[in-house]
Amino acid sequence: DVKGPAEVTAADIQADGDVTILNPDLHIATVADGAELHMRMTADTGRGYNSADVNKARMDLAIGVLPIDSIYTPIERVNYTVENTRVGQSNDYDKLTLDVWTDGSLTPTEAISLAAKILTSHLTMFVNLTPR
Repeated sequence: DVKGPAEVTAADIQADGDVTILNPDLHIATVADGAELHMRMTADTGRGYNSADVNKARMDLAIGVLPIDSIYTPIERVNYTVENTRVGQSNDYDKLTLDVWTDGSLTPTEAISLAAKILTSHLTMFVNLTPR
């Protein structure tokens, strides 16, 4: 609960020990002089992106609840390069270099590992394909 005038940031969130605020400087609201802000937040886990409409349809929302978009990806940016490389006497190999930036909830190594697991699970359906 905040009384104005005030700037509300993520640092003002009162969370239990299971929650880590990754960006305490994140601006949440500006409360005008004489106004009050009462807010309760719900956090969830997921994959990818959900629009506010999808979140609204998934929950039984009380009057006054404002669903927002959910972005579950910890990945902020990825760059890659592919270079020719030599292994022994052979120079017909490729070297893949990945540069991965995350929001801090996962390390880049953890993000690549998780992405590889997800990709592997999607590709397993093709392992035993037979011609018709």
